[in-house]
Amino acid sequence: MIESSPEPRPSIDWNLWMQWVLATTLAWLVGWAIMGDLAIGLAVGVAQWLPLRQLGRSAIWWIPASTIGWLAGWAIIVPGWLVPPNASGLSTVLSGLILGLTIGLAQWLVMRRLTRRAGWWIFASTVGWTVGLTGLLGASLVGTVVGVLTGFMLDFLQRERTVNFP
Repeated sequence: MIESSPEPRPSIDWNLWMQWVLATTLAWLVGWAIMGDLAIGLAVGVAQWLPLRQLGRSAIWWIPASTIGWLAGWAIIVPGWLVPPNASGLSTVLSGLILGLTIGLAQWLVMRRLTRRAGWWIFASTVGWTVGLTGLLGASLVGTVVGVLTGFMLDFLQRERTVNFP
């Protein structure tokens, strides 16, 4: 008698990943080109919430978390206390580190309800925003870079999920 084994799970949920990348890319473009710097956090939060909401009702908190994280980062960057405005390349790296960290910390408050390994989200956000904001691939691709890098982490965390969003 041949026993059937359960169907192996795909290593990556490409549907969720693609939705995440597209949402982040479009939100960056809309926020950057139309709404202005201060509204990018809101645009990204709303857009990322769309694919994230399939994980549960609490995902709605992603929107204020993203907005607050973005604004907190800007509050640190704009006065020039930590990021000297004349440091060109260094300033973009520091800006990415600060924004990635503040956004990641704020979003972690939501993500930690999903998985015990949510701390990795802070790392992914920091790396994504730092790489994206260096502008090596062009300003219009910042959202894509952030979406690709954080999308892989989102996929990993949702597969490692211990509880559902309430």
